[in-house]
Amino acid sequence: MKADGDRNRDATKLERSVGSREAADFLGIHYKSLERMARMGEVPAVKSGKAWQFLLSLLDEWRREQMRSNLTKTSQIPHMEKENNIIERDDSNRTER
Repeated sequence: MKADGDRNRDATKLERSVGSREAADFLGIHYKSLERMARMGEVPAVKSGKAWQFLLSLLDEWRREQMRSNLTKTSQIPHMEKENNIIERDDSNRTER
């Protein structure tokens, strides 16, 4: 059984949820965009009645993971060398006027 002090510490760890507008402000996007992302299951959220609820800590983790995956994607793109970017002009079929 937990001591009273342990229970109080656990209670202070509870994070309050925030609505769409506050969560969107935190992410720097429009709240309607965030709600659409929540409907599509792209961000961690729960719908409570008509309102979406978010935990800022989970949104922060989600944003960090998005940044990490973006770094992974861009590092997998092969870098084109200058020689590959040169387009050679084919004048062999061209007639003089």
